[in-house]
Amino acid sequence: MGVKYYGQNEHPAGWVGFRTTVTFGSVPKQAYFGTAGCLHQDDRDIEFKRQRLRAELQDAEWRAESALYSYRKFISEEHKTTKPGRGLGFQSMTKAFTIDRRGHYQAGLKIHFSVDPTPDKKATSMRLITFRSRIFSEAWIHAVNVWAEVHGILDVDRDRIIANPPNPREFSDLRRIMNDEGAGIPVEALEPVFREQREALKRARQQQSAKQFNLAAGAPTELDDSLQKGMTEWFQSQTSEA
Repeated sequence: MGVKYYGQNEHPAGWVGFRTTVTFGSVPKQAYFGTAGCLHQDDRDIEFKRQRLRAELQDAEWRAESALYSYRKFISEEHKTTKPGRGLGFQSMTKAFTIDRRGHYQAGLKIHFSVDPTPDKKATSMRLITFRSRIFSEAWIHAVNVWAEVHGILDVDRDRIIANPPNPREFSDLRRIMNDEGAGIPVEALEPVFREQREALKRARQQQSAKQFNLAAGAPTELDDSLQKGMTEWFQSQTSEA
């Protein structure tokens, strides 16, 4: 990406002027701005200066388009190096099981970010948000907020991703995948992942029992019938999948 000037006898085909290039993904684009007819090959010639400015303007426009293209890929596609079962539909955050200091596997969300100690060397680092101290939905919101802050994500895209969390069952799939890879993750490692679901099921059962008790006693209930029906259907769907 950038603007390159070719003087007399510098281009293999004998062309004189500016070339602007950019690559979107694997697709290269280029534009040429000739100055062969200029009296001077510098800004003393107004046509030379005009062609130089056109090349630089094209470069600026393509840089902006390239940045937008990269951003859209970042927030909507998994990185090509993401291993099976880890992806979340965007880059630099993945589902994970890691071993803590006690030697126990912890399920969580791994946020990846880059540190550039030198211009030619990148050292990757990460932060793990587990479900040990936060229920699934709270951990998801917290992790996405951290990820968005680290990578400069727009609020509208952050909010969209927060509103579309992964299904906790995906961690069951990831455990199976990693165990096939030789990890040896015990089923107990899934307990924090499904804690929120179990608590919701428990509340639904308690509310269902209270409803039945109130009906049997002839007492009024505070639950609207339509809400009660929806809860019952949800409870039945959950228990049938268990």
